[in-house]
Amino acid sequence: MNQNLKRPINIAAKWWVVLLITVFFTLPCPGKVRNDSHQKDYPTPPKSALWRSLFIPGWGQWANGQKLKGLIILGSEIMLFSGFYLQNQRYLDVVRKINTNSDPYLIYEKNYYYDDRNKFIWWTGGLHVANFLDAYEGGRQKIGAESGSPAAPAGMGSPRGALIRSMVFPGWGQWYNKKLAKGSLFFTFEGYLIYRIILSKVRYDEYHQKEMDFMDSVPIVSAYYGARKIEYEELLKKSSWWLVGTILVSMGDAYVDAHLLDFDTSGNLSFNLKLTDCPVISVSLRW
Repeated sequence: MNQNLKRPINIAAKWWVVLLITVFFTLPCPGKVRNDSHQKDYPTPPKSALWRSLFIPGWGQWANGQKLKGLIILGSEIMLFSGFYLQNQRYLDVVRKINTNSDPYLIYEKNYYYDDRNKFIWWTGGLHVANFLDAYEGGRQKIGAESGSPAAPAGMGSPRGALIRSMVFPGWGQWYNKKLAKGSLFFTFEGYLIYRIILSKVRYDEYHQKEMDFMDSVPIVSAYYGARKIEYEELLKKSSWWLVGTILVSMGDAYVDAHLLDFDTSGNLSFNLKLTDCPVISVSLRW
């Protein structure tokens, strides 16, 4: 199979994953609702936002006032599902060819499309779960901002407990801190890396066996599968390192979030940007 054909799909998928993580971690939460004499914006109930995003990706975020995030989530799910559909069609085409053709190269092509299809299924499902949990969290935070009370009870998390939970199970520490959407993203990413590690080992063993089978009869095919075997050996090492790094990031994130559960965000810390002849940034702390 032409390696240049699969590269654009993989590159696009990786950059969309980076964009999604950036969106979930950096876009601001819903602020206070407007309350003036002309227009009053009532917040969407959290359960209503959850059900909206469950049926249409991004609808709950849109209802919470996070329209950019909602549009990005909708576009991402459409893109991921399209990737699944495309790779599934290619997989079925190769299966039909194998039924009428004994070309040994088609085995690798079939496995590649099968694995890639499953990758899109995993990321589509993980994003959809994070999508409706994020909509629920956004609804709670918006109501909390309107009433002046925190969205979640303070002091409920133990930093050490959150850290250990994130080390034991993907996303558990974030769920313990009531960060549902973030926990789902960590679960999806770490779960995918574990899947890639297992898959790489299975494919490595499979192609090693085929390399041995064709070594005497068809050396060129044996060399081909030997090269594929090395690819999966490298993928196994890379995925293992990524998993270790992601677990460490997840543990640190859960630990910090647990510390910040008691942090008072009731307006004592303010950030002001004054635009005069010379822009001035000032930070004031009121006790």
